[in-house]
Amino acid sequence: MTDATSHTISTAAGVKVCEVCGSELHRKIMGDGKPEKPSQFRRRTTCSKECRYRAVGDKNGARLDLLPWSVGRRTLLAKTCPACGELLPASRFQRQARGFYATNCGRCTRREWLAGQEQDARTEVVRGVNAWTKRQNDTMRADARRHGSEWTGPELEVVARTDLTAVQVASMLGRTPAAVRAQRHLLKKVDPKTTALAGVSRPDDPRG
Repeated sequence: MTDATSHTISTAAGVKVCEVCGSELHRKIMGDGKPEKPSQFRRRTTCSKECRYRAVGDKNGARLDLLPWSVGRRTLLAKTCPACGELLPASRFQRQARGFYATNCGRCTRREWLAGQEQDARTEVVRGVNAWTKRQNDTMRADARRHGSEWTGPELEVVARTDLTAVQVASMLGRTPAAVRAQRHLLKKVDPKTTALAGVSRPDDPRG
């Protein structure tokens, strides 16, 4: 006799059937050549992966049908894209596994993908510029006779000149371009000690 609830035939004989297709279940031969453990066989209710996926899908679908905001096994007609806020037909959303749909519409998904590609390209450019700057700084460090020395007032006056690049100032003073850029950064931040040595007036200085 077959039990409609447990799908078990004659528990005394120990014969089980698949809850999806109804075929008889047997103990599997595992990868190491040994038969399936009795405890595993007692827990298993399907005969194959396909039946197991179907069983899980039916259970999930039945569970999702109870939620008003989920599609479940129902047909999706339209959906609101949270990115653009528009109510669009279901065909504008990418269909995913087990009947689910993408969160954003295809247009917003592509826009996000293009933005990510642009950001990656910008990051690569910045990384390349930083690598070139490092190579240039390492090359000029060998000739930087004043590298690591304390900055003097005349040197900072040259650093404050806007008509010279950092590389030109570094060549003139025997410094590295990175050190020149660091001092120019201090001048922009209006560091009192640096501006006093460079002879540059502070914006809040009443003496002009």
